[in-house]
Amino acid sequence: MFSDASARVAAASSEALAAVRNVQLCAPAYVIAAAEDAVEAARTSDSDACNKAQARFLESARHDLDYNPKRWNLLARRKEKKFQKMQAQKQTLAVLRSGQQSAN
Repeated sequence: MFSDASARVAAASSEALAAVRNVQLCAPAYVIAAAEDAVEAARTSDSDACNKAQARFLESARHDLDYNPKRWNLLARRKEKKFQKMQAQKQTLAVLRSGQQSAN
């Protein structure tokens, strides 16, 4: 039982370190620092500090990724979807017309 628990802890630790390395490849310094703080806090037994560090990391990652959509982003996505839908309809009609012409 102890060996199973220690194996799970080792796997979780290696996954956390791999995640930090992935963040280090593409994130700015403040996101990297928040990720490292979250991993260090997770290693301690203080759950309150761990929760705060995770919240700081998530907030910095959201800010970096601009996760919170702005109104104009939503409108632009709606227009893009509408345009793509119209393009798909035009292509479908063109295929149907070409099929009818070849049948005649």
